[in-house]
Amino acid sequence: MTDENALQNQPLDELLTLLAATLEDERLALKRLDRPAIDACASRKLELGQLIQGRSRELRHEHREVLRSLRQTLRHNQVLLVHARDQVHGLVELLRNGGAGIGPLRSMGPRRSMPSSGVRLDMRG
Repeated sequence: MTDENALQNQPLDELLTLLAATLEDERLALKRLDRPAIDACASRKLELGQLIQGRSRELRHEHREVLRSLRQTLRHNQVLLVHARDQVHGLVELLRNGGAGIGPLRSMGPRRSMPSSGVRLDMRG
């Protein structure tokens, strides 16, 4: 039996627990700037998210608090990911400039990938 098949046969509560554990692994990987681990967590999150979404009819009232907690953890990890990206970008810029003025890394301001005007983002789920 493959890992994917094994996951499909897990109870919904177990899938939610696995997603919470994956988010914790992702948080630690983001703090270490461990790209392979971050990528592995992203793949696992997608897989678990699809399985959970496919079983949404099984979601009960008691799952609300778990889902609320998972959403909050996802937001926190998103902030860490943006911060990690800014730190790596700052380091690359310092290295491009020959390392002049190397000191504590700080955000270099908005990136080209970020919209220049205000944007509303619906995070209610």
